[in-house]
Amino acid sequence: MTTVYFVRHAESDFSVLDDRTRPLTMKGHADSALVTEYLHDKKIDVILSSPYRRSIDTISGFADSIKLPIHTIEDFRECKRALLDDWQPYAKMQWADFSYKRSDDECLAEVQKRNIAALHEVLEQHKNKNIVIGTHGIALSTIINFYDSSFIFKDFVDMVFLNPWVAKMDFDENGCIGMNKVDLFQPVQKENLISESKTGWERSNRIHFDDIVENFDKVRWDYPDELFEDIFKYAKHKNGLKDKSKKAVEIGAGTGKATAPFLNAGYAVTAVEMGANMSEFLLTKYYKQSNFRVLTSTFEDAILKDESYDLIYAAAAFHWVDANIGCPKVFRLLKNGGIVALFRYNAIPSIGDPCYDEVQEVYERHYYNYYTTGLRPIRKTHKDFCTPEEIYHSFRFNDLKDYGFSDISMTFYDMTVSTTADERIALMDTMSDHRGLPEENRRSLYAEQKEVILRHGNRYTENITYQLYMGRKEF
Repeated sequence: MTTVYFVRHAESDFSVLDDRTRPLTMKGHADSALVTEYLHDKKIDVILSSPYRRSIDTISGFADSIKLPIHTIEDFRECKRALLDDWQPYAKMQWADFSYKRSDDECLAEVQKRNIAALHEVLEQHKNKNIVIGTHGIALSTIINFYDSSFIFKDFVDMVFLNPWVAKMDFDENGCIGMNKVDLFQPVQKENLISESKTGWERSNRIHFDDIVENFDKVRWDYPDELFEDIFKYAKHKNGLKDKSKKAVEIGAGTGKATAPFLNAGYAVTAVEMGANMSEFLLTKYYKQSNFRVLTSTFEDAILKDESYDLIYAAAAFHWVDANIGCPKVFRLLKNGGIVALFRYNAIPSIGDPCYDEVQEVYERHYYNYYTTGLRPIRKTHKDFCTPEEIYHSFRFNDLKDYGFSDISMTFYDMTVSTTADERIALMDTMSDHRGLPEENRRSLYAEQKEVILRHGNRYTENITYQLYMGRKEF
C-alpha cells in the first residue's frame, strides 16, 4: 500500500500578487509547525511539492527535521486564475461546470487532469512508500473530487479557511482505497478519531440533555441583560425595534434560555435543536410567538438557506458543533454584514476558599479517578480567555478570523453567584461531564459535596465570567 499525505499550505501573504513567489505570513510560518508535529511519526520516505513558494515553505520545516530533500513537480501547481475579492460566485460556477473559466484562467477539469496525471506518475515511481505532497486548496480539492465525487463546492468552501490542512489517501493497485481529512488545529483530533482520555465533553454526550428538559430549564443560569444589549448594539439593531425582516438562527437552543431577548427584539428566530424533547418544550414555551420556529436537527445537518440570516447565535452550545463544518456554514448562511454571536459562562475557581478547596478534594476522589485528564481548574483572567487555546476550549476553534469573519469582538461580564447545596448539585447534574460519570461515582460525588457545603453554612459561592465572542461577515 502507498500512503500520500497531501498538505495544503499554511496562510499566505496576499499582498504579494505573484502566485509563484507568494510567501507565507508570520502566522503561516508559525502554523507550519503543526504540519511537522503531525507528520513526525509517519515514517515518510519521499517529500514532493508544488513549485510555489508557499507550499514548499509549509513543509520545509518537516523536511529539515528528517533530513529529506523536497522535490518539486510543476503539475502540482495551483489553479491559474486572477485574484478576486468576491471569489465565491466565480468558484461556485466553476464547481457547477468543471469546464467553466474566464479566458486567461484554468478550468477545474484542466487542474484536475494535470494533478491526477502527476499523481499517477508519483504512485508508479514510489510504490509502497509514505509520501508527502505540498499542495493548494483548489488543486487538492480537484484531486479529492476525482476519487470522491460527493466532494463538491460546499466542501471546498468548508476547507478554504483551514490552512494548513491535510488529506491522507491510501492507494493500492486498484486506486484510492481510503481517505481521511485531518484538521491540524484540533488538538485532540487525529484523522477524525478521538484518541485522548475521556473528558465528559465529547460530542457524543450532547444527547444527555434531552433526558433532563424540565430540570435543565429550571436550574441553568440566565444570561445578563447587558450581554444581549451588546449584541444588539454590535448588530446595529436597536433593542425593541419590531423589524420582521431581521432573521436569526439559534444553534443548540435547548430550552430557550437565551431565545426570548431575540424574539422580543423583533427577530424571526429559527431554533435548531437536535433533541426531540427539547424541541417540544421550545414549541410549547413560545407557542404564542408567530416569529418562531424549531428545526429538530443538529446544526451540521440543518437545511437552511445560504446568505439569508442577519444573526446566528449560540448560548453555551457551539462547543458541541463540529467547527470544521459549523464555522464555514455560519459564514455561508449569514447575509453580508450579518453577525455571529457565541456566548457562554465560565466558572472561576475560588482557590484558597475553604469550602471550594474541600469540594475539590471530593472531586479528586470521585471525578478525577474516572476522567484521568490531569487538568485541574485554574484561575483565568479576561486576557487568558482571549488566547487561541482558551477560545478553542470554549468554542472548539481558534479564531473567527480563520473563517473569514472580521470586526472581531470579545466582551466579558463578571458576577458572583451563591447557591445552596441542593441548588449546586441540581446544576451540576445538568452538565454532560457529570452525567457521564458512572452512577456510583456520581452518587458519591454529590453526597460528599453536599456534606461539605452544609458544613460551611449551606452556601457555595463562585465567581462567574460570561463571555461573548462576536464577528461580522463582510466581503
